[in-house]
Amino acid sequence: MSRVFVLGNATLDITQRVAHLPRPGETLIGETPARSAGGKGLNQAIMSARAGATTIFSAAIGDDADGARLRAALAREPIARLDWLTSAAPTDISTIWVDAQGQNVIVSSNAAARAISPQQIAALLGEITAGDWLLLQGNLSQATTSEAVALATRRGARVAVNPAPIDFDYRDVLPCADLVVLNEIEAVTLTPHADARAAAAALASARRAVVLTLGADGAWLYGATAARHVAAPMVAAIDASGAGDVL
Repeated sequence: MSRVFVLGNATLDITQRVAHLPRPGETLIGETPARSAGGKGLNQAIMSARAGATTIFSAAIGDDADGARLRAALAREPIARLDWLTSAAPTDISTIWVDAQGQNVIVSSNAAARAISPQQIAALLGEITAGDWLLLQGNLSQATTSEAVALATRRGARVAVNPAPIDFDYRDVLPCADLVVLNEIEAVTLTPHADARAAAAALASARRAVVLTLGADGAWLYGATAARHVAAPMVAAIDASGAGDVL
């Protein structure tokens, strides 16, 4: 049976609701902050496991109260195996503001995720094999990401990449990816195209499918020769945080 290896980050999310997103120099009064488990890697691992896939999740957290909170949260999830690495850095935090329409802005720290080194990849992905999937995001270092992709490719596993947050050049990663999921900003960042749809289409190949997420406008799926639009269901938006992570 195919397995999903999620290698990424785990954060403590601190979310505050505000009437509108702050403008430069503006100070707002928000609601009482809510604290919860989050991070792209953690979100994807949870949704993969809840969808029924045998899921192995590897992430680095600090030896602190925030890390303990994340351990406890994931212990309740149907994830087949959790590989927690203890970082000398504090557990990463995401600070999130959400406005009345459900839109958000997010700032995340990254020191714990970046503590995962290329030398640790062989142990973390030691069991990955043909038919499995490796799911990555942009929170690890470029060297660690490239090493993980190279190992998975050598083993015959398939690779899915969500490049956010974009913090390095993906030219060594994208040629080995079987699936890329990205939003409009990420699409134009990774290509010379100013139009997100043209950018996503350019990234697609005979090997690689590309999903371009468009929020309320749904998503486009691009292959080498064809494209398909999938409409989003009409809902009352409460909080868009993590929506792109769990497509």
